[in-house]
Amino acid sequence: MVRPLMNSHLEGVCDKEIHYLLFFSSLSTKAAIEKGLLKGVEVGEDKVLVSHLQYADDTIFFGEWNRLNTLNLRNILKCFELSSGLKVNFQKSCLYGVGVDFSDASRMARHIGCQVEGDNLHSPPIGIWNNIIAAGVAMDEIQVPFTHSFIKTIGDGGSTSFWQEHWIGSDKLCNLFPRLYRLELNQNASVKDRCCKLNDELTTSWNWSRIPSGRTYDELHRLVELFNTLECNNNNSDTWRWAFVSSGVFTVKKLTVILDEQILGQYTSPQNTFRNNLVPKKVEIFIWRALKGRLPVKIELDKRGIDLHSVRCPLCDNDLESVEHTLISCKCVEDIWCRIYKWWNVGSFVPSNISDVLGEDNPPSTTKFGGRLWQAIKWISAYLIWKNRNNLMLDLV
Repeated sequence: MVRPLMNSHLEGVCDKEIHYLLFFSSLSTKAAIEKGLLKGVEVGEDKVLVSHLQYADDTIFFGEWNRLNTLNLRNILKCFELSSGLKVNFQKSCLYGVGVDFSDASRMARHIGCQVEGDNLHSPPIGIWNNIIAAGVAMDEIQVPFTHSFIKTIGDGGSTSFWQEHWIGSDKLCNLFPRLYRLELNQNASVKDRCCKLNDELTTSWNWSRIPSGRTYDELHRLVELFNTLECNNNNSDTWRWAFVSSGVFTVKKLTVILDEQILGQYTSPQNTFRNNLVPKKVEIFIWRALKGRLPVKIELDKRGIDLHSVRCPLCDNDLESVEHTLISCKCVEDIWCRIYKWWNVGSFVPSNISDVLGEDNPPSTTKFGGRLWQAIKWISAYLIWKNRNNLMLDLV
């Protein structure tokens, strides 16, 4: 079943009107579904019916792809305009046809007077799909193979294309067996149409333009051998699994952890210099920038051709403002470091280079956890010194 998505945009809506919109759209959409005038989308194994999602001043409607369903949705929005006195800006609203030919989506959009967006199945990727694809490619480039991390798990095979989707082997079957693909009369056939495995017994059904022979027959033999690796559950529908976790369930949190480990791990020394789970992520990133000399201190800004009134330290005004001076050797912060070193009884603080102060983690005669705690205290102290410096800069503006 192909499903459209419409994003409806309101202009000049205040808080009271938003509450009215939430009440009206929920009530009217529910009534339309009960009377069969609007068909939503069933999601998940429990077949939860989803008809709309609402945000601050935007509403997204979901439903079956047919002209009557879309025109009924437009009529509901027109009723909202008449009853509320507000205006739905159809020209800024978008119609998305998932798995729909772009020309068909364009015709439907003209009927209701809104914009149209394509999808990545039948048209060049634009809009939101373009951003998703670009993000996936960017992750691939940093050695996180996101675009190939989703694997099709075959159930009854009814929703998986036999030839045009990667569901078995090393690639799509149309690429692995091009001669057979050219003989296929129905190149859009599903897995269920072509093969079924029940109690380890394989049943196949073909629809060739002619009987395979020669090299084509060899391809058919290799294809049938490939089915020996097939595992399916005819009682369930086809599903997607995320290869990065054993459960197969995609979560943004897990992806964030993977990206953090990959990005920050590229700059991690054998002593795990830039990672410490006792501090917030923003502190880890700050320390990485500091040790790489990538903080926007005045010296660095001056190197990049930014015209500044002065490149002297805003804290002490006695030296040029570099990363090392600001965080370590400035007279205004040196007393802070002396007190911290005295507090931990690790000897006297001697200003040196920034790597010696922020890079080390184990003070003399301490446990491994104590070393990480000592490192965390220094990192957070440096972060707070930098925040204080920024606050002072803002006060001087």
